This record gives sequence, C-alpha cells and structure tokens, in this order.
Amino acid sequence: MLLPLDHIVDIQIGMGLRPAKTGEPIAFLNPGDFDEYGRMLSVEPPTRLNSARNVMERAWIEPEDVLLMGRGSRHSAVFYRKEYPRAVASAAFYILRVNEPEVVLPEFLACYLNQPGTQTQLDRRVSSSATVPTLNKKDLLDLPIPVPSLDIQRRLIDLHNEFLTIQSLHQQITDHHQNLITECFSTTLAPLLPKETA
Repeated sequence: MLLPLDHIVDIQIGMGLRPAKTGEPIAFLNPGDFDEYGRMLSVEPPTRLNSARNVMERAWIEPEDVLLMGRGSRHSAVFYRKEYPRAVASAAFYILRVNEPEVVLPEFLACYLNQPGTQTQLDRRVSSSATVPTLNKKDLLDLPIPVPSLDIQRRLIDLHNEFLTIQSLHQQITDHHQNLITECFSTTLAPLLPKETA
C-alpha cells in the first residue's frame, strides 16, 4: 500500500522562542540536538525555556511523535522516544503525529524518512526561494509513503536499529584508534621537538 504522508500524519510546526541556559525543566529542541540519524546527542539538551507560559499547544512534543527537520541543509527524522525529556520543538521542526499507529508505526515512519532515497526526495521538496533552505509543507504532505504490514515494519525497524548500533560501535572504534595514533605520535616525537613545541 502506498499512501501520501498527508493520509498518515497530522502535521504541526514548532515555535520560535527565546531559549535560556537555565529555567524550567523543559528542553527546547533544535536540529543541533540530534545527529544525522535522528539520535538525540544528550538526554539533557543544553537549551531550556525560561517559562512554558507562552508555548502554544502545537509545539509540545509527545512521546512517539516524529520530528522532521524542516529548515536547513539536513532533513533528518527523529522518533521521539518515551524516555526523552519533556520538550518543545523549535520552529526548525515539523512535528508529525501518526493518526493511525495501528496501520503505520511512528518509528517505522522515522526510519523510512531517514533512508537515503527518501532524503533525496525531501531535498527535491526544498523551497529554493527561501533564504534558509526550507521543506515546502504542501510538497512534503504529498510525499508517498510505502506501508507494508506491521510485521514487516517491525522487522525493518529492527534492521535499522541494528545498523545504528553497528555504526555507533564503528565510530567508537575509529575514535579510539585516532586517539591511539595521536598518543603514539606525541609520545614518540616529543623528545625530538623543541621544548616549547613538545
């Protein structure tokens, strides 16, 4: 089954608010809080809100929402997990709320949106007239989404999460090797360098 995104989700946009380093325990999320695969970089995002009084209902993120980066050069999708903090989305995000989770699993939608082929389709839906690259909402809602059975959706989610685990381990190994090489060069060459350089 192939459905336009418009038939699968209710869509809202986050809010442009003044962030603060301290304040109420409410995270104010920006694209920089997530990596290219839609993973939250820290469960304690650095940006907070001074007050929740001015936050419109549409900007609050609910568990299992899908956040799609709508502004900028990245269009990563984030599956907002239940363990993530209470948060408000910045205006850089579209908030996608799956209206029939018994038909389309929200995590499957996020995984699908992050696939390279889908990212290419999203790139084609960027408004060229805007100063900051912006996903055109109307074109976004026309995006066709393949909807397999729930069993297949779950298998694809597992496959995607397995890839993310492998990718994360690979990055850790790469970082560790880089640190070892840096240490070896530093230790080996230090005696040969002038003291002010060593």
